[in-house]
Amino acid sequence: MSGAPRVLAICGGVGGAKLALGLDRVLPPGDLAILVNTGDDFDHLGLRICPDLDTVMYTLGGVVEKSQGWGREDDTGAFLDEIARLGGPTWFRLGDKDLAVHVERTRRLAAGETLASVTASFARSFALRSHLLPMSDDPVRTLVDTADGVLEFQEYFVRRRCEPAVRAIRYDGADAARPLPAALDVLASAALEAVILCPSNPWLSIDPILAMPGLRRALRRCAAPVVAVSPLVAGRAIKGPTAKLMQELGFEVSAATVAAHYAGLTDGFVLDDEDRALEQGLARRWALPSMSAPTVMRSLEDRESLEVEVPGGDDDLAADLVLDIVLLAELHHLGPPRSRGERLHAARFVVDARVEHPRVVAGLVLGEDRFLLEDDHLGGRLSGDELPRRRQTDDATAYHQDVCRIHGGNATGPPRMIPGWSIPGGESGVSAS
Repeated sequence: MSGAPRVLAICGGVGGAKLALGLDRVLPPGDLAILVNTGDDFDHLGLRICPDLDTVMYTLGGVVEKSQGWGREDDTGAFLDEIARLGGPTWFRLGDKDLAVHVERTRRLAAGETLASVTASFARSFALRSHLLPMSDDPVRTLVDTADGVLEFQEYFVRRRCEPAVRAIRYDGADAARPLPAALDVLASAALEAVILCPSNPWLSIDPILAMPGLRRALRRCAAPVVAVSPLVAGRAIKGPTAKLMQELGFEVSAATVAAHYAGLTDGFVLDDEDRALEQGLARRWALPSMSAPTVMRSLEDRESLEVEVPGGDDDLAADLVLDIVLLAELHHLGPPRSRGERLHAARFVVDARVEHPRVVAGLVLGEDRFLLEDDHLGGRLSGDELPRRRQTDDATAYHQDVCRIHGGNATGPPRMIPGWSIPGGESGVSAS
């Protein structure tokens, strides 16, 4: 892997891929690594199918079928039509373009290449800006214990449409599986600034990754903050069978349950605005800093402040959430090294500004030009009266003082200004703290 990624996203398929896309678009090329679930990989029609890896690859490559969030856009089905005519199984949809990926992957694996090597080659073919990593080169199988017996994941998820009631889930082979060495290198890197658990299904998509003991140990040792994003909004799943599964496993269908599920691994938790009332409970019970943001994009017209256009429908994560998470990822710049929890707690004062441009306030407070100086999405909007100097300075001063109090520093005086950046109607590069 060339370059050291600053952010590691851990994700499954459709739901996680949407957030991965937003991160991929706001971070510079090479700054994002995406560690993807392979617990639902399986052999079908003699081919090795990696559904989550392919969904993330197609999404970041701009060729995903947007109406469903998986498969290739404008694909045809001549192969599957012929399989049906011959009496073969058609329950797992394989488009003709999609088929080429599976055939070539199977050929290379049979020739002795690793899944990581094949995936990296495919990522180059699709001109991905970010590093795409399978969780392991070793096989792990997600098995679902249902009222109808133990089912392989795709049998349960696709063929049976998640209809059988679930009693338990296990990850066959995870105990012995070795995490991908490149993933362990990212987690141990001093350049890493944040790990994000994407809003994929915790039990079906994230847990197969966390079930590998070596990965879980590396995540606990990681010096960067680990932030999870809830896949639930007011008790409803953003995508897939998460809510149904939680009920069947005996869990309350709530973002708080997801936060508790990740307790001990995470340093921060992102909730939807509809779940803002849960924040105090998370802080009291788990000492877990959290922030709320609009995690579901209702329509492009409703989101005039979007920094990144995330294609799709009602289930898409709003791109301003992505920017909030990137802000959370910059916490190591908050003065002298402290615990990850303290850094998140201090940064929360910044995030809570809730102004139109939270990254501008963060830049003023932290004095970090990387927040916005070369940011095309913000640079063109800092003009006229859009962000008046008084409001900008007052907000920054207040949150700067809060951050200083958390860190025991001097809270007097206005915040440092960003070198080379001119406030509308003000001076350039003023430094006062």
